[in-house]
Amino acid sequence: MKSQKKNRIPGKLFLAAAAVALLLSCLGLIVFAAEEPEWQTLTDGGTLQSGYYRLESDVTLTKNITIGSKAKVTIDLNGYTLTGTGTGSVITASSGSTVIIDDLSQAKAGIITGGVATNGGAIYAPEASVILNNGTLCGNRATSNGGAIYAKNLTINGGVIGDIDAVVHWNDGTTTKYPSLPTKTEIYIKSISAEQGNAATKNGGAAYISGTLQLNGGVIVGNQVEGQGGAFFFASKARAEMNRGIVYGNVAA
Repeated sequence: MKSQKKNRIPGKLFLAAAAVALLLSCLGLIVFAAEEPEWQTLTDGGTLQSGYYRLESDVTLTKNITIGSKAKVTIDLNGYTLTGTGTGSVITASSGSTVIIDDLSQAKAGIITGGVATNGGAIYAPEASVILNNGTLCGNRATSNGGAIYAKNLTINGGVIGDIDAVVHWNDGTTTKYPSLPTKTEIYIKSISAEQGNAATKNGGAAYISGTLQLNGGVIVGNQVEGQGGAFFFASKARAEMNRGIVYGNVAA
C-alpha cells in the first residue's frame, strides 16, 4: 500500500514565519517608542513651531508666546504657573495653527495668568484653534472681548477657566461656592466675589468664539464682563456643542 503524505509546514517555512512575526512585533514596539513626545523645556516666550513644550518651573515671560503659522503646539503646564508680561495676550496663535493646553502633573495645578490684552487675555487665536485639556486660566483681562480666550474654534475637555474659589451671591441673600452647586432655578445671581476670575469689558468674560465651541468637560466659573456673556459670547454664525462640563457663577452686567 502507498503511504499517505501528511500536510505539514516544512520546518524552514515555519521558522521563517515565526521570524517574520517576531520582527513585526518588534517593529510595532519601535514605532510606539518613536511616537512618544519629545518635550522641550519652555523657559520664555517667542515663536514656537510645531512640537511639545513643558514647564519645569514657574515662568514669568519677558516676551509673550506666538504660535507659528499652521503649527500644532502642545504646552504642558506640568503643575507650574505661566505668567504673561502684562502687556498683550500670553499666547497668540497665528492663522491655521492649533494650541493645546494641558497639565500632565498629578496635582493638575498649572496656571496661565497675567494676560492683559484688547482681546483674549490668556490666548488670542482669531483664525486658529484652541484645545484645553487641563490647567487653569485665571486672572486674565481683555479690554474688549474674551477675558481668557478669543478664538475661532475652542474645545474644552477639562481644566478651569475662572476662579475655582469664586463665591456667588444670590438675590435671596444666600451664597454658594463651587463645588457646592446650587439647586436654584428662579433666583438670579446678584454679584460674585472672584479675585482670580477672568474679565472682559465688552463680551465674553471667559471666552469669545467666532467659529465653534465644543464643551466636553471642565469648569467655567467666576468670570465677569461688563457687556454680554459672563461665560461665553458667540459671534454671528458661531455654534456650540455642549456635552459635559460646569458653567456656573459667571456674571454679565
